[in-house]
Amino acid sequence: MTTLQDLRQLLDETPVEDLPPLTEALTCHLELSEQVGPPLSIADVAALLDVSTHTLRYYERVGLVRVGRDAAGYRSYDRVSLGRVIFITRLRLADLPIRDIQRYIALVDEGESSILSRPALRD
Repeated sequence: MTTLQDLRQLLDETPVEDLPPLTEALTCHLELSEQVGPPLSIADVAALLDVSTHTLRYYERVGLVRVGRDAAGYRSYDRVSLGRVIFITRLRLADLPIRDIQRYIALVDEGESSILSRPALRD
């Protein structure tokens, strides 16, 4: 199984030009489904993506990401929620405001019927 350090290296080494258009396909593109094993804790995700746990809780609170809970009630990031957080952090690195990300994520959550309605998020 790949370690968090290996996954962090994969994310750091993926050139921006090799990333897909800003879509939910980011999870598949980075092949996270094969590389991420058991669900990750909020501390693991924060360390992996170099964001604070406060930021991750904020993303969840404003509806940008849904995070499951384990039997003890702790946040448990699966491949889908991790891919979504990676997607959001890339958008934030591009200085996209949270309100624009919220609008985009709302359209993504509507499904394929909203593809034409999604704004073009480019440089």
